[in-house]
Amino acid sequence: MASLIHNPEILLLDEPTLGLDFVAKAKIRELIQSLKKTIIFTSHDAMDIEAVCKRVIILSRGRVVIDTSIQKLKKTHSL
Repeated sequence: MASLIHNPEILLLDEPTLGLDFVAKAKIRELIQSLKKTIIFTSHDAMDIEAVCKRVIILSRGRVVIDTSIQKLKKTHSL
């Protein structure tokens, strides 16, 4: 991941596993989890989000509609 070369404080990853096979996705998830950084991670893949994130923020039309932990989101919305 070229975005790590300059050791940024905040890392923005937009769909980093899109189009990857299962093994490659798992390696990217492991890498993301090992980083000790603030990461803004966008994805439509619920498995990626659950595996990588502690907190989820859902936007609709540029406004925050949900800002909670993965566990609370799953309980509240029966996911």
